[in-house]
This record gives sequence, C-alpha cells and structure tokens, in this order.
Amino acid sequence: MALQGLGGMAGLISAGDQRMTVSFGPRAKDEPAAAETLQGFNDVYKARIEWRFVHQAGGSKPFAAVVRWSTSLLDEFNSPGPKTINGEILVVTRLGSGGVCHLCYVDALAKRDAASAGANDGICGNHEYGVAPRLVTVAS
Repeated sequence: MALQGLGGMAGLISAGDQRMTVSFGPRAKDEPAAAETLQGFNDVYKARIEWRFVHQAGGSKPFAAVVRWSTSLLDEFNSPGPKTINGEILVVTRLGSGGVCHLCYVDALAKRDAASAGANDGICGNHEYGVAPRLVTVAS
C-alpha cells in the first residue's frame, strides 16, 4: 500500500506472513527498509509517523522517521504452557541518500527518549545479515 508522507515523500507499507515492512522515498520498494521487519508477528495498522529533522539553510530536512510497531511473540518457555507477549517497538528508520533502513529499535513500553539517537549519522547495512540493529534502552 502506498502512502504519502511529510512534504509528499513517498512511502510503502507491505504485509505478508503476519509481518509488515515500511519504507520511504521515491524508490521505497528498492530500499533496504522494504525488506526489514521485526521478529514475531507485527503490525503498524494504528501507527503514526513521527519525523526527525535537521535544520539547515533553506529549511528543515527529515533525516529519520519513527514508527510505533505492535508486536506479538510466543514465549514457549513459560510454565505451565506457552503464552503470548505483546509489546510496542519504536522503529527508527534512516531517510535520504545512502539508503533507507532500520537503525535502531526502542522498547516503547519502557521509555522513548532515545528514539532518534544516532539516526542522522547512521549508515545502512552496518549490522550483519540476520542480526538486528541495536535495541536502545533508556534508564528511567
């Protein structure tokens, strides 16, 4: 599903196997973010996009998008039987040239002060394939 973001920025939301992807930019479907999702079942159906900006001569430019994802994981080690753990993760997505990709994940149920930490200086592909970007935790 195509979406129109801030200032007309193109975006793309895709779903499959009870998991979603969100990407941005004129080539959203070809960006790394178009293939990045979270472990377990997830969705962004009720999400709003929060934009992070860098102020420069001539105006402000978005460098990151923060989207709240709902997650659902099965805890198979729970006793006496498996139980579902529901959560919310803020996904910080880098925007612009050099690739659109997930840079970090923030546990939205803990605290969100770190939501844009490092997004302006991040580089797509800086983590090994199959290894998620860092999970940022912030002490209360």
